[in-house]
Amino acid sequence: MALLRQHKKERGGLALKLAQGDALVFGDHEGVWRHPERFSRTFKEHLARCRRELAKQGIEPPPDIRLHDLRHTHATIMLIAGVNRRS
Repeated sequence: MALLRQHKKERGGLALKLAQGDALVFGDHEGVWRHPERFSRTFKEHLARCRRELAKQGIEPPPDIRLHDLRHTHATIMLIAGVNRRS
């Protein structure tokens, strides 16, 4: 139980850090900057693995998307929700 409480406390602290205006979008748990090309490559690898696993289960995998596509999807969802803010 003590270990779980410590984990919960650490995760709560991370959430507070991420809510700050100067938080890194692609930072790691320690707040260290991640290299964008490496992050994109890892995203592609995870997406490919997920697509393969879904195909094995007979489930239609989602279309192949780029990390940049998620940015546009997020922006569209925010605009639909009425959020129109640049920072």
